[in-house]
Amino acid sequence: MDKKLASGSFPLGVQAHIVGEKRTAARGHGNLTQHERNSYFNLILLCPNHHEIVDENPEEYTVEKLHLFKDQHEYWVDHTLADTRQSTVQSVVYAELIDATVVACQLETWTDWATRTVSTNMNWDVHAPERLFPFYNKVLGSVAPT
Repeated sequence: MDKKLASGSFPLGVQAHIVGEKRTAARGHGNLTQHERNSYFNLILLCPNHHEIVDENPEEYTVEKLHLFKDQHEYWVDHTLADTRQSTVQSVVYAELIDATVVACQLETWTDWATRTVSTNMNWDVHAPERLFPFYNKVLGSVAPT
């Protein structure tokens, strides 16, 4: 919903019963106890418009069809968002490793150390072990976290 059109808060989703909460409600038939009717298994989240459409058309939106919608959506969320979370975590890990590599290998000043390395008077950086040890630990921690 466009923020410009909204005047305050508005519901994005409404909890709906697949088998009606009351026996007289849409799709209220069935042998579920009141506890079962209010359990997660029997609830679905719908936008306010579709909640009304679903309840007004119980022949089209049967108990089986609503369970199918819910199962398909949960499957989609699980597989889509799990992949997104995983790729986000991987991106952060890789970015941290790249940053650590730049620092440990002094890539920002690579011409200085490359020149020292190939000169006839080879001069190694005495602080290299202090930089490389934390880098080594970061790489190990990324590959096999503790």
